[in-house]
Amino acid sequence: EISTGGVSDLTIRERCVPCYPAWTECNSLNVGSVNLGEAVYQNPIKDVEYCVDTIMKNGKIPETEVFEIGMLHTLRMLDEKFGFIKPVFIAVVLGHAGAMPATGFSLQTMREAVYENFPNREDVIWGITHAHREDWGLIEQALDLGAAGMRIGFEDSHFVDKNRIAENNAQIVYEAVRLLERKHMEPMPPAQVRKVLKIRKAGI
Repeated sequence: EISTGGVSDLTIRERCVPCYPAWTECNSLNVGSVNLGEAVYQNPIKDVEYCVDTIMKNGKIPETEVFEIGMLHTLRMLDEKFGFIKPVFIAVVLGHAGAMPATGFSLQTMREAVYENFPNREDVIWGITHAHREDWGLIEQALDLGAAGMRIGFEDSHFVDKNRIAENNAQIVYEAVRLLERKHMEPMPPAQVRKVLKIRKAGI
């Protein structure tokens, strides 16, 4: 998956350049604007629709990022207009200053909003992104609520836990797998992920 997002001065056409290479399998899709700390992450609807169109015309699968409840409503309207391949993968992003906080209440509210906008639960798969994470409590709660994915790594947090800063992403992945094992779960292998999300394996 290659991002089409980020707080930058790039135009939407420049941001969508990663949609074109044959080796790209997925692209992130940000469906609305939001404050991220002191920055404003701008995604006006005309840019969002351009991004959706570019992703779909190039045969990629979008991983949709939602920072607020209103973005789920926007996502539903985009689905009605463009007809996403099902299931739609939704990343619920919590913990950025200026957006939905990383609390259990926010998580449950966003989960309910996912299913309010997509009442046919087979049409969506959702996961959790905990920005500035220092422990695994919210991610564990998300797994208990039915999350099928977790985004981890240095982009969101350098913490292994409250007392340790990771030296590399592998340490964070290791802790994520340990969490799954404690909950009698296991990570999904890439081939199964592609099958579930209907991703065409890139011809690298």
